[in-house]
Order: sequence, then C-alpha cells, then structure tokens
Amino acid sequence: MCTSVLRYHSKRRDDSAHMNSSISCERN
Repeated sequence: MCTSVLRYHSKRRDDSAHMNSSISCERN
C-alpha cells in the first residue's frame, strides 16, 4: 500500500509531500 501512495504523490506536483510520505512508509 505504501508504494501506491508514493506513486500517487509522485504523479502530483507535491514533491515535498511525496518525500514526507516516503519517510512515513519506511517507519512503518
């Protein structure tokens, strides 16, 4: 599920948001 979110963010222009999501995913 983490990858899905990362991909979704990647499509968006919110690079910062994508980075934040990535950290959360790794923590999980």
